[in-house]
Amino acid sequence: MKNEAESNENRGSMLDVVRENLEQPERLEALYRSDPARVGEVLEELYEHDPSNLMLRAWRARLEAEEPGRVRPQPAERRTHLAGTLVIALVAFALLKACLLLPSYVRYEYVARNWPLIAMAAVGALVAIRRGRSARELVVPAVIFVAGAIYLNFLPHPSRADTSLLSLLHFDFIAWVIVGTVYAAERWRSREAWLPFVRFSGELVAAGGILGAALSVFTAVYLALFSLIGVETADFYIEWILPAAVAVLPLVGVGMAERLARSSRPLAETVAIVFSPVALITIVSFLIGVIITGKSPFTERDFLAVFNAVSALALVLVVFILAARREPGDYPAWPAFAVAGLVISAIAFDATALVAVFWRLTTFGFTPNRTALLGMNILVFANLCVLAIPTIKLALSGASDAQVRTSLIAKARGAAIVVLPAYVAWAAFVTIAFPPIFGFE
Repeated sequence: MKNEAESNENRGSMLDVVRENLEQPERLEALYRSDPARVGEVLEELYEHDPSNLMLRAWRARLEAEEPGRVRPQPAERRTHLAGTLVIALVAFALLKACLLLPSYVRYEYVARNWPLIAMAAVGALVAIRRGRSARELVVPAVIFVAGAIYLNFLPHPSRADTSLLSLLHFDFIAWVIVGTVYAAERWRSREAWLPFVRFSGELVAAGGILGAALSVFTAVYLALFSLIGVETADFYIEWILPAAVAVLPLVGVGMAERLARSSRPLAETVAIVFSPVALITIVSFLIGVIITGKSPFTERDFLAVFNAVSALALVLVVFILAARREPGDYPAWPAFAVAGLVISAIAFDATALVAVFWRLTTFGFTPNRTALLGMNILVFANLCVLAIPTIKLALSGASDAQVRTSLIAKARGAAIVVLPAYVAWAAFVTIAFPPIFGFE
Protein backbone atom coordinates (compact mmCIF):
# COMPACT_ATOMS: atom_id res chain seq x y z
CA MET A 1 0.00 0.00 0.00
CA LYS A 2 2.85 2.38 0.78
CA ASN A 3 4.25 2.01 -2.73
CA GLU A 4 0.79 2.60 -4.15
CA ALA A 5 0.39 5.77 -2.07
CA GLU A 6 3.79 7.00 -3.21
CA SER A 7 2.84 6.44 -6.85
CA ASN A 8 -0.32 8.47 -6.29
CA GLU A 9 1.73 11.31 -4.82
CA ASN A 10 3.91 11.24 -7.93
CA ARG A 11 0.82 11.80 -10.09
CA GLY A 12 -0.34 14.72 -7.98
CA SER A 13 -0.44 16.15 -4.52
CA MET A 14 -1.83 14.15 -1.65
CA LEU A 15 -4.57 16.77 -1.36
CA ASP A 16 -5.86 15.89 -4.83
CA VAL A 17 -5.56 12.15 -4.21
CA VAL A 18 -7.59 12.30 -0.99
CA ARG A 19 -10.21 14.56 -2.53
CA GLU A 20 -10.66 12.17 -5.46
CA ASN A 21 -11.22 9.22 -3.10
CA LEU A 22 -13.56 10.83 -0.57
CA GLU A 23 -16.51 8.78 -1.85
CA GLN A 24 -14.53 5.52 -1.76
CA PRO A 25 -14.22 4.55 1.93
CA GLU A 26 -12.14 1.41 1.31
CA ARG A 27 -9.65 3.24 -0.87
CA LEU A 28 -9.48 6.16 1.54
CA GLU A 29 -8.82 3.81 4.47
CA ALA A 30 -5.98 2.19 2.51
CA LEU A 31 -4.47 5.59 1.77
CA TYR A 32 -4.71 6.58 5.42
CA ARG A 33 -2.99 3.41 6.60
CA SER A 34 -0.21 3.88 4.04
CA ASP A 35 0.65 7.39 5.30
CA PRO A 36 -1.41 8.26 8.41
CA ALA A 37 0.31 11.53 9.31
CA ARG A 38 0.11 13.10 5.85
CA VAL A 39 -3.38 11.84 4.97
CA GLY A 40 -4.64 12.86 8.43
CA GLU A 41 -3.42 16.42 7.86
CA VAL A 42 -5.12 16.56 4.46
CA LEU A 43 -8.42 15.24 5.81
CA GLU A 44 -8.37 17.81 8.60
CA GLU A 45 -7.74 20.64 6.14
CA LEU A 46 -10.51 19.44 3.81
CA TYR A 47 -12.87 19.39 6.77
CA GLU A 48 -12.03 23.07 7.45
CA HIS A 49 -13.19 23.89 3.92
CA ASP A 50 -16.35 21.75 4.01
CA PRO A 51 -17.36 20.92 7.60
CA SER A 52 -20.88 19.79 6.55
CA ASN A 53 -19.50 16.88 4.49
CA LEU A 54 -20.60 13.68 6.26
CA MET A 55 -17.53 11.67 5.26
CA LEU A 56 -15.15 14.39 6.46
CA ARG A 57 -17.11 14.75 9.73
CA ALA A 58 -16.76 11.01 10.34
CA TRP A 59 -13.03 11.15 9.67
CA ARG A 60 -12.66 14.17 11.91
CA ALA A 61 -14.33 12.31 14.79
CA ARG A 62 -11.98 9.39 14.23
CA LEU A 63 -8.86 11.55 14.03
CA GLU A 64 -9.77 13.49 17.16
CA ALA A 65 -10.32 10.25 19.07
CA GLU A 66 -6.80 9.07 18.30
CA GLU A 67 -4.98 11.09 20.93
CA PRO A 68 -2.36 12.37 21.45
CA GLY A 69 -1.61 12.99 17.81
CA ARG A 70 -4.07 11.20 15.53
CA VAL A 71 -1.47 8.50 15.02
CA ARG A 72 0.30 7.11 18.05
CA PRO A 73 4.03 7.25 17.29
CA GLN A 74 5.86 3.96 17.33
CA PRO A 75 8.67 3.56 19.90
CA ALA A 76 11.30 4.27 17.23
CA GLU A 77 9.47 7.44 16.19
CA ARG A 78 9.19 8.59 19.80
CA ARG A 79 12.93 8.10 20.25
CA THR A 80 13.57 10.06 17.05
CA HIS A 81 11.33 12.90 18.22
CA LEU A 82 13.01 12.98 21.63
CA ALA A 83 16.51 12.92 20.18
CA GLY A 84 15.62 15.65 17.70
CA THR A 85 14.11 17.80 20.44
CA LEU A 86 17.23 17.44 22.60
CA VAL A 87 19.52 18.36 19.70
CA ILE A 88 17.41 21.42 18.83
CA ALA A 89 17.36 22.50 22.49
CA LEU A 90 21.15 22.15 22.78
CA VAL A 91 21.75 24.13 19.58
CA ALA A 92 19.33 26.87 20.66
CA PHE A 93 20.98 27.06 24.08
CA ALA A 94 24.47 27.19 22.54
CA LEU A 95 23.50 30.03 20.18
CA LEU A 96 21.80 32.00 22.96
CA LYS A 97 24.75 31.46 25.29
CA ALA A 98 27.15 32.58 22.56
CA CYS A 99 25.30 35.91 22.39
CA LEU A 100 25.40 36.23 26.20
CA LEU A 101 29.17 35.63 26.26
CA LEU A 102 29.83 38.67 24.09
CA PRO A 103 31.19 41.86 25.72
CA SER A 104 28.60 43.62 27.88
CA TYR A 105 28.31 46.65 25.59
CA VAL A 106 27.00 44.50 22.68
CA ARG A 107 25.63 41.47 24.54
CA TYR A 108 21.97 42.41 24.79
CA GLU A 109 21.93 43.99 21.35
CA TYR A 110 22.84 40.64 19.79
CA VAL A 111 20.41 38.78 22.02
CA ALA A 112 17.64 41.10 20.81
CA ARG A 113 18.74 40.65 17.20
CA ASN A 114 19.10 36.89 17.24
CA TRP A 115 16.90 35.31 19.90
CA PRO A 116 13.59 35.75 17.99
CA LEU A 117 15.22 34.07 14.97
CA ILE A 118 16.74 31.31 17.10
CA ALA A 119 13.39 30.61 18.77
CA MET A 120 11.52 30.66 15.44
CA ALA A 121 14.10 28.37 13.82
CA ALA A 122 13.85 25.97 16.78
CA VAL A 123 10.06 25.89 16.48
CA GLY A 124 10.31 25.30 12.73
CA ALA A 125 12.84 22.48 13.18
CA LEU A 126 10.71 20.74 15.81
CA VAL A 127 7.58 21.10 13.67
CA ALA A 128 9.52 19.53 10.78
CA ILE A 129 10.54 16.55 12.95
CA ARG A 130 7.11 16.01 14.48
CA ARG A 131 5.34 16.26 11.12
CA GLY A 132 7.82 14.07 9.24
CA ARG A 133 9.19 16.61 6.79
CA SER A 134 11.99 15.45 4.50
CA ALA A 135 15.38 17.17 4.26
CA ARG A 136 14.52 18.28 0.73
CA GLU A 137 11.50 20.19 2.01
CA LEU A 138 13.67 22.08 4.53
CA VAL A 139 16.44 23.31 2.23
CA VAL A 140 14.76 26.55 1.14
CA PRO A 141 13.47 27.51 4.64
CA ALA A 142 16.93 26.83 6.13
CA VAL A 143 18.69 28.93 3.49
CA ILE A 144 16.30 31.86 4.06
CA PHE A 145 16.79 31.66 7.84
CA VAL A 146 20.59 31.55 7.63
CA ALA A 147 20.81 34.27 4.96
CA GLY A 148 18.44 36.50 6.92
CA ALA A 149 20.38 36.02 10.17
CA ILE A 150 23.68 36.90 8.50
CA TYR A 151 22.19 39.96 6.81
CA LEU A 152 20.52 41.26 9.98
CA ASN A 153 23.69 40.90 12.06
CA PHE A 154 25.63 43.12 9.65
CA LEU A 155 23.14 45.99 9.90
CA PRO A 156 23.95 49.02 12.11
CA HIS A 157 22.84 49.11 15.75
CA PRO A 158 19.02 49.48 15.90
CA SER A 159 19.31 52.36 18.37
CA ARG A 160 21.27 54.33 15.74
CA ALA A 161 19.35 53.24 12.63
CA ASP A 162 15.56 53.00 12.30
CA THR A 163 15.97 50.86 9.19
CA SER A 164 17.77 48.18 11.21
CA LEU A 165 14.92 47.95 13.71
CA LEU A 166 12.37 47.82 10.90
CA SER A 167 14.33 45.04 9.18
CA LEU A 168 14.48 43.01 12.39
CA LEU A 169 10.75 43.33 13.05
CA HIS A 170 9.70 42.56 9.50
CA PHE A 171 12.02 39.57 9.17
CA ASP A 172 10.48 38.10 12.34
CA PHE A 173 7.17 38.08 10.46
CA ILE A 174 8.85 36.43 7.46
CA ALA A 175 10.30 33.82 9.82
CA TRP A 176 6.80 33.07 11.12
CA VAL A 177 5.59 32.55 7.55
CA ILE A 178 8.55 30.25 6.84
CA VAL A 179 7.54 28.11 9.82
CA GLY A 180 4.05 28.07 8.29
CA THR A 181 5.40 26.69 5.01
CA VAL A 182 7.17 23.92 6.96
CA TYR A 183 3.90 23.21 8.79
CA ALA A 184 1.89 23.07 5.56
CA ALA A 185 4.59 21.30 3.46
CA GLU A 186 3.66 20.94 -0.24
CA ARG A 187 0.21 22.47 0.40
CA TRP A 188 1.59 25.87 1.43
CA ARG A 189 0.04 27.49 -1.65
CA SER A 190 -3.45 26.42 -0.50
CA ARG A 191 -5.40 28.78 1.75
CA GLU A 192 -6.96 25.77 3.44
CA ALA A 193 -3.54 24.67 4.68
CA TRP A 194 -2.93 27.92 6.57
CA LEU A 195 -5.99 27.71 8.83
CA PRO A 196 -4.55 24.91 11.01
CA PHE A 197 -1.28 26.85 11.23
CA VAL A 198 -3.10 29.99 12.34
CA ARG A 199 -4.77 27.95 15.09
CA PHE A 200 -1.44 26.39 16.02
CA SER A 201 0.14 29.87 16.21
CA GLY A 202 -2.61 31.11 18.51
CA GLU A 203 -2.21 28.11 20.80
CA LEU A 204 1.58 28.55 20.72
CA VAL A 205 1.20 32.15 21.90
CA ALA A 206 -1.17 31.00 24.66
CA ALA A 207 1.19 28.20 25.69
CA GLY A 208 4.15 30.60 25.60
CA GLY A 209 2.32 32.99 27.88
CA ILE A 210 1.54 30.22 30.37
CA LEU A 211 5.09 28.85 30.30
CA GLY A 212 6.61 32.32 30.57
CA ALA A 213 4.50 33.08 33.64
CA ALA A 214 5.46 29.71 35.17
CA LEU A 215 9.15 30.39 34.52
CA SER A 216 8.88 33.82 36.17
CA VAL A 217 7.28 32.29 39.27
CA PHE A 218 9.88 29.51 39.38
CA THR A 219 12.72 32.05 39.10
CA ALA A 220 11.35 34.12 41.97
CA VAL A 221 10.83 31.04 44.18
CA TYR A 222 14.25 29.58 43.33
CA LEU A 223 16.13 32.78 44.17
CA ALA A 224 14.08 33.37 47.32
CA LEU A 225 14.62 29.82 48.67
CA PHE A 226 18.38 29.85 48.25
CA SER A 227 18.69 33.36 49.65
CA LEU A 228 16.94 32.17 52.83
CA ILE A 229 19.70 29.64 53.54
CA GLY A 230 22.47 32.05 52.61
CA VAL A 231 23.57 30.28 49.41
CA GLU A 232 24.36 32.67 46.58
CA THR A 233 23.22 31.04 43.33
CA ALA A 234 21.80 34.05 41.50
CA ASP A 235 24.74 34.46 39.13
CA PHE A 236 24.84 30.75 38.26
CA TYR A 237 21.07 30.68 37.74
CA ILE A 238 21.04 33.77 35.52
CA GLU A 239 24.07 32.70 33.49
CA TRP A 240 23.23 29.03 32.93
CA ILE A 241 19.89 27.77 34.19
CA LEU A 242 17.76 30.67 32.94
CA PRO A 243 19.20 30.64 29.37
CA ALA A 244 18.69 26.87 29.22
CA ALA A 245 15.08 27.25 30.34
CA VAL A 246 14.49 30.03 27.81
CA ALA A 247 15.97 27.85 25.05
CA VAL A 248 13.68 24.94 25.93
CA LEU A 249 10.57 27.11 26.37
CA PRO A 250 9.57 27.36 22.67
CA LEU A 251 9.99 23.58 22.23
CA VAL A 252 7.76 22.75 25.17
CA GLY A 253 5.33 25.34 23.80
CA VAL A 254 5.13 23.46 20.49
CA GLY A 255 4.02 20.28 22.24
CA MET A 256 1.47 22.16 24.31
CA ALA A 257 0.20 24.07 21.26
CA GLU A 258 -0.35 20.88 19.26
CA ARG A 259 -2.35 19.33 22.08
CA LEU A 260 -4.37 22.51 22.62
CA ALA A 261 -5.08 22.89 18.90
CA ARG A 262 -6.48 19.34 18.73
CA SER A 263 -8.71 19.69 21.78
CA SER A 264 -12.45 20.14 21.36
CA ARG A 265 -12.24 23.72 22.66
CA PRO A 266 -8.70 25.07 22.13
CA LEU A 267 -7.54 27.71 24.60
CA ALA A 268 -6.71 30.54 22.17
CA GLU A 269 -9.92 29.95 20.21
CA THR A 270 -12.03 30.02 23.38
CA VAL A 271 -10.34 33.16 24.70
CA ALA A 272 -10.68 34.93 21.34
CA ILE A 273 -14.39 34.10 21.01
CA VAL A 274 -15.21 35.00 24.62
CA PHE A 275 -13.11 38.17 24.49
CA SER A 276 -14.46 39.42 21.14
CA PRO A 277 -17.57 41.24 22.51
CA VAL A 278 -15.44 42.84 25.24
CA ALA A 279 -12.91 43.96 22.65
CA LEU A 280 -15.67 45.39 20.45
CA ILE A 281 -17.23 47.35 23.34
CA THR A 282 -13.79 48.66 24.36
CA ILE A 283 -12.88 49.77 20.83
CA VAL A 284 -16.24 51.47 20.21
CA SER A 285 -16.07 53.21 23.61
CA PHE A 286 -12.54 54.37 22.87
CA LEU A 287 -13.63 55.72 19.47
CA ILE A 288 -16.47 57.66 21.09
CA GLY A 289 -14.03 58.99 23.70
CA VAL A 290 -11.67 60.15 20.97
CA ILE A 291 -14.47 62.07 19.26
CA ILE A 292 -15.59 63.67 22.54
CA THR A 293 -12.10 64.67 23.72
CA GLY A 294 -10.95 65.84 20.30
CA LYS A 295 -7.70 63.87 20.36
CA SER A 296 -6.09 63.76 16.93
CA PRO A 297 -3.66 61.19 15.46
CA PHE A 298 -2.66 63.86 12.93
CA THR A 299 -0.76 65.91 15.47
CA GLU A 300 0.15 63.39 18.16
CA ARG A 301 2.56 60.65 17.11
CA ASP A 302 1.90 58.39 20.12
CA PHE A 303 -1.83 58.61 19.53
CA LEU A 304 -1.31 57.56 15.91
CA ALA A 305 0.58 54.50 17.18
CA VAL A 306 -2.45 53.62 19.34
CA PHE A 307 -4.74 53.80 16.30
CA ASN A 308 -2.45 51.47 14.35
CA ALA A 309 -2.18 49.04 17.26
CA VAL A 310 -5.96 48.90 17.72
CA SER A 311 -6.64 48.14 14.05
CA ALA A 312 -3.89 45.50 13.91
CA LEU A 313 -5.01 43.77 17.12
CA ALA A 314 -8.63 43.76 15.96
CA LEU A 315 -7.55 42.13 12.69
CA VAL A 316 -5.54 39.45 14.52
CA LEU A 317 -8.49 38.72 16.82
CA VAL A 318 -10.85 38.39 13.84
CA VAL A 319 -8.48 36.00 12.04
CA PHE A 320 -8.18 33.77 15.12
CA ILE A 321 -11.96 33.63 15.53
CA LEU A 322 -12.53 32.80 11.86
CA ALA A 323 -9.89 30.06 12.01
CA ALA A 324 -11.81 28.39 14.86
CA ARG A 325 -12.57 24.74 14.24
CA ARG A 326 -16.35 24.70 14.60
CA GLU A 327 -19.38 23.16 12.93
CA PRO A 328 -21.59 25.70 11.10
CA GLY A 329 -24.46 24.92 13.46
CA ASP A 330 -22.12 25.22 16.45
CA TYR A 331 -21.08 28.74 15.48
CA PRO A 332 -23.04 31.02 17.88
CA ALA A 333 -24.57 34.24 16.63
CA TRP A 334 -22.79 36.61 19.00
CA PRO A 335 -19.21 35.87 17.79
CA ALA A 336 -20.39 36.49 14.22
CA PHE A 337 -21.83 39.89 15.20
CA ALA A 338 -18.73 40.67 17.25
CA VAL A 339 -16.46 39.79 14.32
CA ALA A 340 -18.44 42.02 11.94
CA GLY A 341 -18.38 44.84 14.49
CA LEU A 342 -14.64 44.45 15.03
CA VAL A 343 -14.00 44.58 11.29
CA ILE A 344 -16.13 47.71 10.81
CA SER A 345 -14.60 49.53 13.80
CA ALA A 346 -11.09 48.49 12.75
CA ILE A 347 -11.75 49.90 9.27
CA ALA A 348 -12.67 53.23 10.88
CA PHE A 349 -9.49 53.21 12.97
CA ASP A 350 -7.21 52.15 10.13
CA ALA A 351 -8.74 54.60 7.63
CA THR A 352 -8.09 57.43 10.09
CA ALA A 353 -4.55 56.20 10.72
CA LEU A 354 -3.93 55.84 6.98
CA VAL A 355 -4.99 59.42 6.30
CA ALA A 356 -2.93 60.63 9.26
CA VAL A 357 0.20 58.81 8.08
CA PHE A 358 -0.22 60.16 4.55
CA TRP A 359 -0.67 63.69 5.95
CA ARG A 360 2.49 63.36 8.03
CA LEU A 361 4.41 62.09 5.00
CA THR A 362 3.35 65.02 2.81
CA THR A 363 3.91 67.53 5.63
CA PHE A 364 7.14 66.34 7.25
CA GLY A 365 8.64 64.21 4.47
CA PHE A 366 9.49 60.55 4.02
CA THR A 367 11.24 58.65 6.78
CA PRO A 368 11.75 54.88 7.16
CA ASN A 369 9.15 54.62 9.94
CA ARG A 370 6.47 56.64 8.15
CA THR A 371 6.99 54.80 4.87
CA ALA A 372 6.86 51.37 6.53
CA LEU A 373 3.77 52.41 8.47
CA LEU A 374 2.07 53.65 5.30
CA GLY A 375 2.64 50.35 3.53
CA MET A 376 1.41 48.31 6.49
CA ASN A 377 -1.66 50.55 6.90
CA ILE A 378 -2.59 50.04 3.26
CA LEU A 379 -2.32 46.26 3.58
CA VAL A 380 -4.29 46.11 6.84
CA PHE A 381 -6.97 48.38 5.36
CA ALA A 382 -7.21 46.16 2.26
CA ASN A 383 -7.41 43.04 4.43
CA LEU A 384 -10.18 44.54 6.56
CA CYS A 385 -12.15 45.66 3.50
CA VAL A 386 -11.91 42.17 1.98
CA LEU A 387 -13.17 40.74 5.28
CA ALA A 388 -16.03 43.21 5.66
CA ILE A 389 -18.57 41.76 3.20
CA PRO A 390 -18.31 38.05 4.15
CA THR A 391 -18.26 38.77 7.90
CA ILE A 392 -21.30 41.07 7.66
CA LYS A 393 -23.14 38.47 5.59
CA LEU A 394 -22.23 35.82 8.17
CA ALA A 395 -23.56 38.00 11.00
CA LEU A 396 -26.82 38.58 9.12
CA SER A 397 -27.25 34.95 8.06
CA GLY A 398 -29.09 34.23 11.33
CA ALA A 399 -30.99 30.97 11.15
CA SER A 400 -29.83 30.05 7.65
CA ASP A 401 -29.24 26.38 7.00
CA ALA A 402 -25.84 24.79 7.60
CA GLN A 403 -24.90 24.78 3.90
CA VAL A 404 -25.36 28.55 3.59
CA ARG A 405 -23.38 29.22 6.78
CA THR A 406 -20.68 26.80 5.67
CA SER A 407 -20.25 28.74 2.44
CA LEU A 408 -20.14 32.08 4.27
CA ILE A 409 -17.62 30.83 6.84
CA ALA A 410 -15.42 29.45 4.04
CA LYS A 411 -15.50 32.81 2.22
CA ALA A 412 -14.67 34.69 5.42
CA ARG A 413 -11.78 32.35 6.16
CA GLY A 414 -10.47 32.76 2.63
CA ALA A 415 -10.68 36.54 2.96
CA ALA A 416 -8.66 36.36 6.18
CA ILE A 417 -5.76 34.63 4.40
CA VAL A 418 -5.89 36.14 0.91
CA VAL A 419 -3.68 39.17 1.70
CA LEU A 420 -0.90 37.08 3.29
CA PRO A 421 1.33 37.04 0.14
CA ALA A 422 1.16 40.85 0.02
CA TYR A 423 2.21 41.05 3.68
CA VAL A 424 5.17 38.78 2.96
CA ALA A 425 6.21 40.79 -0.11
CA TRP A 426 6.06 44.08 1.81
CA ALA A 427 7.95 42.61 4.79
CA ALA A 428 10.67 41.32 2.46
CA PHE A 429 10.92 44.71 0.73
CA VAL A 430 11.26 46.55 4.05
CA THR A 431 13.82 44.04 5.35
CA ILE A 432 16.06 44.06 2.28
CA ALA A 433 15.53 47.40 0.54
CA PHE A 434 14.89 49.94 3.30
CA PRO A 435 18.42 50.03 4.79
CA PRO A 436 20.16 50.93 1.49
CA ILE A 437 17.30 53.17 0.28
CA PHE A 438 17.42 55.28 3.44
CA GLY A 439 21.19 55.18 3.80
CA PHE A 440 21.22 52.69 6.71
CA GLU A 441 19.75 55.36 8.98
